[in-house]
Amino acid sequence: MTRSTRSQFHQLLREAEESLSVRDARRLHGKARKLRGGDSQPLIKELNAARQRTEQRLRRLPANLNYPPELPVVAAREELLTAIREHQVIVVCGDTGSGKSTQLPKLCLEAGRGRRGLIG
Repeated sequence: MTRSTRSQFHQLLREAEESLSVRDARRLHGKARKLRGGDSQPLIKELNAARQRTEQRLRRLPANLNYPPELPVVAAREELLTAIREHQVIVVCGDTGSGKSTQLPKLCLEAGRGRRGLIG
C-alpha cells in the first residue's frame, strides 16, 4: 500500500470509527500501519464486514429494559445513569442482593455504553 493509499484508508477508517467496535477499529488501524505495497481492497472489505458486525450488534440490543423496583440499585437509577454518562469509571458499593451485578449492566446499556465494546 503506498503512503497515499494508506493515508486514504486511514481517513476512511477515521470517518467510519463510530460505526465500528473499538476492537475492530484498533485492529484495522494496526493492519493499515503494517502493510507495505498492494491495494487497500482487502482492508476495505474487512472494514465493511466490521461495520456489519456492529450493525448486527446494535439490532440485537434489547428494546426495553426492565428493572425490578424492589432492588436498591434501581432506586438510584437516575443518579447512576448520570454518573455512567459523565464518568469513565465509577465505583458502586451496595449490600449483597442490591442488584449491582444484575442491574448495572442494563444501566450501562441504557446510558449508551457497550455499543462499541464490552461491558465488563
